[in-house]
Amino acid sequence: MSSSNAGPAQSNKPTDLNHLLLIVHKPGTENETWDHALNEFISLDGRQSQIRAAGDFDYQAFRNTLFGDISISRNDTLYTRSQFVNIENEDTFANCLTQVQNRDNTVPIHNLYKLPHLELWPTDVPGRLRPRRGAPPRQPQGSTSNQPQGSTPNPENSDRVRNPPSIDRPVDDQVEPERDPEDPDPDKSGSTDKDYDDGHTLLDTLVPLGDANDDEWKQVCKFFSCKETDRRIEVLGISLALLPYQAYAVWRVFKQVATDNIRSYMIGDAPGLGKTGTSLTIAVIFAMLKTTYEEVRKERRTNNPKNHLPEIGDEKVCPTQGRRILCPCVQGGLSYDIVRALDDFPTIICSPPGLIRQWVQEAEKWIDHSPYSPSRKINVFPHHHELGLLSLEIRKNIAGILPPMGEETSIINPKLNSSSTIVVLSSKGIVPFENLFGVVRPIASTKRRKQTKTLNSLGSSLMFFDEYHNYKGSKNVLTEPFQVLHRMKQRLRLPPMAIGLSASLRQGPIFFRPFVVYAFHSATTPQAEIGGLKPGELEKYCTDFDYLVNNPERSNMTERQRRDHAPRQERVATFLRNFLPQMVLARKRGTIFRGRRIAAQDAPVNEIRLDMPQGQTRTTFEAMSARVKRYINTRYNEEYKNWVDGGSEGNPPDKARFYHQTVDGMSNDYRNRNSREWEILTKASCFPYVAYLVNSGLVDNDDLLVNRINARATPISRLLDPTRLFDPSQTPESRRDTIRVIDEILDQSPFPAHLVTLRNQSPKIRWVEGRIDELLRIARQPRDSVNVIQGFGPPPPDGTNIRHALVLSQAPVSAFISFMVLWDSFRNAILQGRLVIQYAHSGVKQKPRADIAAYMQQDCEGRRPVKVLVSTTEIFGEGFNLQRVNTAIITEVGGSYEKQRQAFGRVDRTGQTMRPLLYQLYDQENLCERVRRLRNQTRRTIAESGQDERDDGDPGIIDLIDR
Repeated sequence: MSSSNAGPAQSNKPTDLNHLLLIVHKPGTENETWDHALNEFISLDGRQSQIRAAGDFDYQAFRNTLFGDISISRNDTLYTRSQFVNIENEDTFANCLTQVQNRDNTVPIHNLYKLPHLELWPTDVPGRLRPRRGAPPRQPQGSTSNQPQGSTPNPENSDRVRNPPSIDRPVDDQVEPERDPEDPDPDKSGSTDKDYDDGHTLLDTLVPLGDANDDEWKQVCKFFSCKETDRRIEVLGISLALLPYQAYAVWRVFKQVATDNIRSYMIGDAPGLGKTGTSLTIAVIFAMLKTTYEEVRKERRTNNPKNHLPEIGDEKVCPTQGRRILCPCVQGGLSYDIVRALDDFPTIICSPPGLIRQWVQEAEKWIDHSPYSPSRKINVFPHHHELGLLSLEIRKNIAGILPPMGEETSIINPKLNSSSTIVVLSSKGIVPFENLFGVVRPIASTKRRKQTKTLNSLGSSLMFFDEYHNYKGSKNVLTEPFQVLHRMKQRLRLPPMAIGLSASLRQGPIFFRPFVVYAFHSATTPQAEIGGLKPGELEKYCTDFDYLVNNPERSNMTERQRRDHAPRQERVATFLRNFLPQMVLARKRGTIFRGRRIAAQDAPVNEIRLDMPQGQTRTTFEAMSARVKRYINTRYNEEYKNWVDGGSEGNPPDKARFYHQTVDGMSNDYRNRNSREWEILTKASCFPYVAYLVNSGLVDNDDLLVNRINARATPISRLLDPTRLFDPSQTPESRRDTIRVIDEILDQSPFPAHLVTLRNQSPKIRWVEGRIDELLRIARQPRDSVNVIQGFGPPPPDGTNIRHALVLSQAPVSAFISFMVLWDSFRNAILQGRLVIQYAHSGVKQKPRADIAAYMQQDCEGRRPVKVLVSTTEIFGEGFNLQRVNTAIITEVGGSYEKQRQAFGRVDRTGQTMRPLLYQLYDQENLCERVRRLRNQTRRTIAESGQDERDDGDPGIIDLIDR
């Protein structure tokens, strides 16, 4: 990243970060350096900034490149020779760049490059003066330990080639260094709204996705040996019948690789439409086809085939075809093309850790293991430290066959029936798994020295990326799962097929990036373009798409804005019209497929307005909001003044866009008071009194952070284990003892002292209490109660009238206080065994989370309790199937409509037999919630209708901030 070409004569001007040179001294040397311009690490958001600021640069990309080039650990402190802040983490990195930009200390000019530069050392500089520091950096949210400093890099790696191909650089941007690498992102509040912009609706508007034409459907039915009118498609080897839209997805994936010679595809169906079952069907059909093709080859070697067609002949129907998948003995058929396009390697499913068990459970439902089933030998194995690791025997069975000793090639060949093994592992477990297949071989030797090389025998034919939006990578850096994919491509005769699964796929082209890169790199014959897209073109469409999402068309746009808007929309629309049909399949609930609706339409979301009461809490909110508004307005005035002082060249800064960008910046920047106040207002959305407590100094701001919360919440969740506290065999005395221990842990938090006021000042939690009271009342009503059925829908199919609820917050502190309040309010119901409250947070590991989900899914009988799960949208808002729950409540307005739909999709999904009751609570007096709600609702309305409609009379963010 860089600063301006500021010479001594310009010493009174701010250093331009766009021309700053980073000079890092290599470990163990003093004169050898690693030199990079700072602007090589501009973030995607930073590209849109007119004046570079510290927050415009990607710290993780910088540290990953530093690690890859000269092996300086990502956690090592970087010491500055001048009196700038040492770089320990993202916050100190930004602080240091801010000092450089403000010229708080002397910024030297490099003699060779004539550029301002910043010298960084991997170990402390002897004789260095104590640096002048600004405010102490905020501990990263979720951090539980200090970052290691000054660790010595591996000297064997110090001579690594500078600037290796970016495709091989590791990237860990989805996992903080302090956390267990197997854990997903911790609960977040204040995540930039830009990450969750409602771009999927714009994508839908420009290019609707989904139906199959008549010719395609005929080909689908030929592949599955079914009738064109079948509403349920039976597949030998698959226990559950496919619905037509699922069968089309299976066919479309195989057509992509076998006919179109494109080895990546994305399925972006909405939550609840069966992406998991569809994916397992793809893997099972492929394995069965490979087994059948081996039978075909054996028969043909006898020169007297009876069960299959001979290699040469005019027949086009296999003698034993029947109702099974099209036999691969039919030359020119899709099955024949599939077995020749992909080798017999295993399927690898890369999944979030918390969903691995769910994949295994779904496999038990979908794969037919009956004695005569063609899929009886196909097995799904988890590879995770909590669920079991793949045995040595299985690894040997699926390892590829290495080339003979002495051959130069590193190409491996598959072992027979390897595709019958399906491995499910986490995104962070993929590299360690690959390393298990490393084989060291001697290549040359002398009396004094032996030389070796390491080959790898891991291969895959199908690699699925579940919820892959969590590791989409950046322009120059692939995430670890895709790096492994590219490495396998290098050692396989036929590159693997990459299949992405994500309901967030619809948010925009940025999620296409890793699949586009792989599609071009893996083509067995060079591709000039894919879906109308040429290599390297995607980034410009990402930029245009982001602009359209953040600058939706409005009736009051200026002529200049319309001139800028129209060509961008035309470019994006043209790109999507060509690209999506080739690379993406994304259907929503309610979409019409072959004349019939896919599942039911999404259940309606009931928005409940619950404003904070008058009094000192609202007064505090108003004062903090006024300061935040003033800060945003002042920043815009400064930006406008800079434009005027600069000669008014170009267009003036757009006020609405600037306001949105400033809000995004405050959501992730806690170094100044205004950003911290914005964060507090956001975290106090459910419990407004929290803002008063922090503002008055009665509660420390650090008590709102994840690490503080988890320190108290983790032992509570262990005690809430349903096999202990809520087991029917527990006596009232033992249950009372456990409750007492939980109370003692809660008392260690600063919040119980203010419990009464927190509850009284929160209309939202009191409303939630009312819903739980309703569930307790309904549980005692007859199943055929007309009033209950009319108000709350039909009862569950297990013979009871017991219904459960999911209560999700955005901020971890809100979930913690929600649990605390509900725990106190319903103490008697808990003691009596009528109510169970579960609490899941980022301190709860993956296996216990899966256990909680399984517990919520259990059928009820007799006097079993009502169950309420309290969590956050980040932890339980995606991936889990909770159809036994039918009430879902989100207590705070989140960053996007898409995230909201994901969360509600836990209960509003295929298999739900009750009426989903979905509630979004909001506070119109909370500035943060009003801004977020405006962004979500207004943008969605504009994108879908093209009209400038406003909800609740809000004219836009300008009016929200200026008034």
